[in-house]
Amino acid sequence: MRIKPGETMKTVSLAAAGTALAAGGTAIGMVVYAVLQYARHPELAAGRLALEHAIHVAFLMAPIYLAMLVGFHVLLLRPIRKLESELYRVATGHSGSVSLGSRVRELKAVERAANLMVQRIDMNAKGAAGWPDAELAALAAVAGELQSTSPEVAERILGASSELRHAIASFKQRQVAPDL
Repeated sequence: MRIKPGETMKTVSLAAAGTALAAGGTAIGMVVYAVLQYARHPELAAGRLALEHAIHVAFLMAPIYLAMLVGFHVLLLRPIRKLESELYRVATGHSGSVSLGSRVRELKAVERAANLMVQRIDMNAKGAAGWPDAELAALAAVAGELQSTSPEVAERILGASSELRHAIASFKQRQVAPDL
């Protein structure tokens, strides 16, 4: 289903969608069963047969609905909400591994992917932490060499490198803890 720019898609709870599908499937199965039973035993009254199957559907659908609702909540929704919380934690600059506490295979795969992402963010942050220091030290060395022959140029180089150092530090700070 394509969504046009500017349109929003209606959201639905995973538990509600899954349990509604299961309840609908159960109801369809029971209707098909009732039709087949009526075809095999036409002597049974249609009203009695419908009532009998309505009772079966009600008794089957209620526990199936509750079991699926609880199952979806425990196995999927709770870990997905925890993942959302963990990813917000990472996005605000707090490092550390992501743990969902789930045994669901697909969620474990998402957990591994999130931990790989965190690991790479940490590696990039550590690699970028010392990035300009050598270059800025080289500029300071050049300024020191020029101090005796061209003090004005040396001062300009030192001033520019100081401004650059502050700008880079500010940039790094925004990268570690962006505003959410």
